[in-house]
Amino acid sequence: APVKVLTTEGPGSTASHSFAAAGTYVTTLQVTDNAGATGSSTVTITVDPAVATTTMRVAAIDMARTVYTNGAASAAASVRVVDEAGQPVAGAYVMGTWSGLTNRTTSASTDAGGKARFASGTTSAMTGSFTFTINRITRTGFTYAPQTNTETSDSIARERHPPRRRPGWRR
Repeated sequence: APVKVLTTEGPGSTASHSFAAAGTYVTTLQVTDNAGATGSSTVTITVDPAVATTTMRVAAIDMARTVYTNGAASAAASVRVVDEAGQPVAGAYVMGTWSGLTNRTTSASTDAGGKARFASGTTSAMTGSFTFTINRITRTGFTYAPQTNTETSDSIARERHPPRRRPGWRR
């Protein structure tokens, strides 16, 4: 369909048109001056499809702690990454930092269920917490939107002693 732009501007005037869909368009611009003289130019315009970006976010950080019989302790974090529809994102590279009772930066990739698993170091400290904080998440075709995270950091306190066996429990 022809594009008709009427303007009363002088030299250096601009005209614009938005196309509703991606494709190749042959467009002619015809200009008529105040004396009635006309001029035209035909160009081929290629409109590329919009680039779809899918966002991803942290839906949950599940924490667990282990206290060993020698009194040492460690923690584990399971980070679940989902897209904007709530579907798991496999193959995302998740980077995070342990702080509190252990301090280190670590990374892991999400599995088919969108989960990345992290282990803290072991400590013999008797009080404190293990904290895991997400630093960054990357995956081709996705944009990490940390402002939409359900949580970005989670902690679990260290138990003072190993769990006791229930009476009557045997190995």
